[in-house]
Amino acid sequence: NPNTVWYVGVDADSDGFFGSTTSVTQCLSPGAGYALAAQTTDDCDDTNATINPNTVWYVGVDADSDGFFGSTTSVTQCLSPGAGYALAAQTTDDCDDSNATINPDATEVTDDGIDQDCDGVDLVTLEIDNFNMDNVLLMPNPFKDNIVIKLPLTLNNSEINIKVFDLNGRLVFNKLYHSSNNTINISGLDKLEQAPYLFEIINKETNVSIIKRLIKY
Repeated sequence: NPNTVWYVGVDADSDGFFGSTTSVTQCLSPGAGYALAAQTTDDCDDTNATINPNTVWYVGVDADSDGFFGSTTSVTQCLSPGAGYALAAQTTDDCDDSNATINPDATEVTDDGIDQDCDGVDLVTLEIDNFNMDNVLLMPNPFKDNIVIKLPLTLNNSEINIKVFDLNGRLVFNKLYHSSNNTINISGLDKLEQAPYLFEIINKETNVSIIKRLIKY
């Protein structure tokens, strides 16, 4: 009848959820989308397509209260659950969230088998004077696809294991090389994401290693 109210939902940000409704009072339906019952308006911010009932809110978990997150939890809902929640997952770089002395800012203890600073490896004492941070050169830094490693003269034609770790301690590259003219050419790094990485260079004869940090761009 002429007093019939027809409702249509308004989705201003085109995310598939209505933030409000409008209505028309008339006998005939005004057209597609109109209904006799008001549509559910569950979009709490109809100006932002990233915020709706399917939005995932993340919060970091710092179980040992050392200022670094070991994991995240999430809630799916329209409104933010509160302080600390964000639309992007927080960085989880605490490799042991049950121990406040272990985090990326911790001081590494040599030769104890524990990765205190969460760089993916335990710091070991160097046993050979000619294999140290000063006379092993990795270039370029930052790098893109390839890296050249310059070794001391005593390591010419030596078997060298190259391991690459991301900052979460995951091994992302592991390959054996034989040095030639005190040089190792590493290729095939184009598949790595743009981020800092830890390169462990291991002398297979003595099992002595050093670690250097490089950035992939």
